[in-house]
Amino acid sequence: MLKKRIYKELIELASVVLFTVLMGYVLTTFVGFVLQGYEESFSESALNISDVFIKNSFYNSMLLIAIIGYVILKGIELLIYRGEDPITSNKFGLISIGHDPQEDGFIFRGLKMILPRFSKWASNPIRIFLISFIIFSIVGLFSSTNGTFFTGIPQTEFQITPVTQTVFASEPASSAENGLFIFVIFGLIASLILNFLKLFIKDKKIRVAVYFTSLSIIGTIIMALLWGGYHSIRYGNDEIIFLATIIFGGAGTLMTIASGSFIPFYVWHVLNNAFLKITQIGASNEVILFAVGIMIVVIIVAWTSIEFLIFALKRKRKY
Repeated sequence: MLKKRIYKELIELASVVLFTVLMGYVLTTFVGFVLQGYEESFSESALNISDVFIKNSFYNSMLLIAIIGYVILKGIELLIYRGEDPITSNKFGLISIGHDPQEDGFIFRGLKMILPRFSKWASNPIRIFLISFIIFSIVGLFSSTNGTFFTGIPQTEFQITPVTQTVFASEPASSAENGLFIFVIFGLIASLILNFLKLFIKDKKIRVAVYFTSLSIIGTIIMALLWGGYHSIRYGNDEIIFLATIIFGGAGTLMTIASGSFIPFYVWHVLNNAFLKITQIGASNEVILFAVGIMIVVIIVAWTSIEFLIFALKRKRKY
């Protein structure tokens, strides 16, 4: 049983690192060099601090720190707990926050006790990604309509294509910021709270309840303030933007605690930035509504078809 859990943890580690590398490095490198997003950057006699390549390099460095930090936290967690549930284990150590809904998310952890099959089905990372994409695409549509967005985006001064601008508004900033704040900082906050509770609460069921309650209150407040403070330094001291980013960081953290996955908050961050940039570029609400509507319908139809195909194949195997 423990070997199976350790294998699961290693798969989680590899999957999270691979995903962040693909989105934060591979995608932006492709857009920058193949789609010529960096063309004007290197056509200048010298790069300056406002240059898109310099800004992306800053985020790439942040993402590298996040990945290294996550690998270290996950490695320490594996060495200390060796596949045990860190929350119910009496050992003291560090924990990581990546994608483990049935252990790290109070919604899926609760569902596992009541509806174990559904909990396992729903906690699949691809399903969580698709559900998050659909939900936050709809949120993005409302944001585009009323002009309410929750965070600033990296600004580019060069004339690049709308597609390139949209990608660079979302990545590598989203991967870097979510990676550093969720993988590393929030992982350390969760570890501190959990180890403190282990000193005083020996009953495992009570500890689980108090841990998630404490994390939802204390962890969310700390992360909201840190997220707001970082964006205030990064994008300016506007009070309305500061308040919006605090709400965004707090809601995203609470979402992570509930789901036990970095995916929903990450998808929300990416789509929030993308819709903000699309709105700034000047796309009309009708065009955005039509494009996103078609995309959501295609995703739902394709997803439903694949689910039915998987179900049919499993049923055929039984007989």
